[in-house]
Amino acid sequence: MARFKFTFVCALLAMASMCAAQTRPAGPYGAREGMGYGPREFVIRWASEGPFPNQEELSRQLRTTIPEEVAKQLGIPKATLLDGLKLNMGYSLLGASGAITVQASIELPEGKVKPAEVLDAIGKRLREAVAQQAEKQMQAKIVAAERSVAEARRHWDDLNNRIENLRARAREKSGRSEVSQESFRAAMGKLDDEAQSLRLDKADQAARLEALQEVIAVQSKRLEEAVRSDPVSWELEKVVEHRTRALKVVEEQYKNGLSTPQDVSKAQAELAEARVRLAERREALAGTSSVQLGTWNRELQNLSIETRQKAARLAAIEKAIKQLQDALPLLSDVSRLQEELQLIRSELVQAQSDLNAARKQARERQMPTVIEQ
Repeated sequence: MARFKFTFVCALLAMASMCAAQTRPAGPYGAREGMGYGPREFVIRWASEGPFPNQEELSRQLRTTIPEEVAKQLGIPKATLLDGLKLNMGYSLLGASGAITVQASIELPEGKVKPAEVLDAIGKRLREAVAQQAEKQMQAKIVAAERSVAEARRHWDDLNNRIENLRARAREKSGRSEVSQESFRAAMGKLDDEAQSLRLDKADQAARLEALQEVIAVQSKRLEEAVRSDPVSWELEKVVEHRTRALKVVEEQYKNGLSTPQDVSKAQAELAEARVRLAERREALAGTSSVQLGTWNRELQNLSIETRQKAARLAAIEKAIKQLQDALPLLSDVSRLQEELQLIRSELVQAQSDLNAARKQARERQMPTVIEQ
């Protein structure tokens, strides 16, 4: 009888112990601390304009870095925590927004540290990791945007310097202050028209010059023949020759002291008189022909001067055209660089816009959020 009562009491105690174990209140978030496990769900959400988490990096941290830090924080052996930790991750996307769901549960042997504490610590560290990752992304985005702006500005300045250098070379080659393809082509057109006009004028003048030279030569020959065939002119020429020899004799005598200065002067006057009489005779023989020859000779002289002037102007114009032709390729390079400059300007505007957006995002702290469900 006593043995039966003892067995019955032991059975009741065992049943009571089992009931107590089954009805023991669960820990926070459904963690059954006595059994050593408890699921916890963390949802990481982000907006389209904010930084978004790197799922691969978070998965690595949840399976290595975060458990190691939590184990060290709570004084749990790292191997024990890693062996008991169970993680499942899911990814969903809605438009530009999205969410990462992390389900975490843990099994630990009975001890001072409860599973809920471990999951709380993991959740806290997960929030820190998400915040750090977002901060790192924002800073990297700002740095990248600043680098893009700096590169675009450097390229902008480089192109402007190259354009200015090409324009300076074009000014130096052309001798013009206004340098553009349009102004150069317009100037070349005007100069070419003027050069063509000068060439035509020059050809006309050359033909007239040649004709005048021929006419003057013919008329002069006729006058010479008329003078040679005139007996009076012959006699006058003989007088000029005689008085020329007489002057030389008197000058020689004067040197030897055999004549006076008055004798020399008289001989010079007689020679001059003879020459005048010969010239008057020739002019009388020439008549109107002499006047016409004088007119033609003056025209010939004027034509020669004008022809030289136009030749010099034509040479200057051709040189100016050559300078413009040599400088025009430089302006073609300027035009090409200006097109490239417009593209760089668009890039610079976009880079500056990206930088402003990144800084605004950093100021407004549009961070991903970590909530528990």
